[in-house]
Amino acid sequence: MEFNEENKEQKADFIQRKIYQALKHRDYPKLPLKIVKVRNGYIVGYRRQPYGDRDPIKEPYLEKCAKIQYIKSRNIWKLYWMRSDLKWHGYDEYSSFETAIKEIDEDPNGCFFG
Repeated sequence: MEFNEENKEQKADFIQRKIYQALKHRDYPKLPLKIVKVRNGYIVGYRRQPYGDRDPIKEPYLEKCAKIQYIKSRNIWKLYWMRSDLKWHGYDEYSSFETAIKEIDEDPNGCFFG
């Protein structure tokens, strides 16, 4: 299969749909789940509205929960979580995409959703 821009976009859309399907029970009307494709992976988070009149940012923003990245050279999926220092920290490595998504969903250590 030839890799062109259209195939890459279809693959990204497919992966985003798979993540959403696995985590859709965490999607709430006032706190919608959002999956964003970034240069080197996918970020899972909630779309938040700014609170209060003092907030200079009046646009919605993404509260990041997890980041998943495929490492092609090692054929693994790496999972990251964001600590209070607002930096991504390594969580674990998984051999399959489904296992990594299941770990985000179960969140046994409370790293992703608290």
